[in-house]
Amino acid sequence: MPQLAQMPIGMQTGGGIGRASGINDGKGFVFISHLGEVYPSGFLPISGGNVRREALSDIYRNAPLFRSLRDSKNLHGKCGRCDFREICGGSRSRAYALTGDMFAEEPCCVYEPKRQETEPQRAEALTV
Repeated sequence: MPQLAQMPIGMQTGGGIGRASGINDGKGFVFISHLGEVYPSGFLPISGGNVRREALSDIYRNAPLFRSLRDSKNLHGKCGRCDFREICGGSRSRAYALTGDMFAEEPCCVYEPKRQETEPQRAEALTV
């Protein structure tokens, strides 16, 4: 009988140190429909493949959809600038539902990330 993993779900190791990682659409979680379609979540209706045609592990590891969801460089708006994008990443399902873009910023997040160095500063109105 195979031994169960000792690390809790959502823990990833890097350099021998366990760290918490966000479990989000396509990151540590999948949804498989009754027809075998593999989705990043039950709320993101974009299929990455079908388990009737290929192995789940291959779909999760290699499908362009899943690979793009795991790459935080694809996030737009404040999610793309956020210091917590690797941990949180926002809800890709909610972004898709409200904007049609799964990489759009999380519409319900109230956190405002600090301005990046490369972002242009807004000119303040001068008062005399």
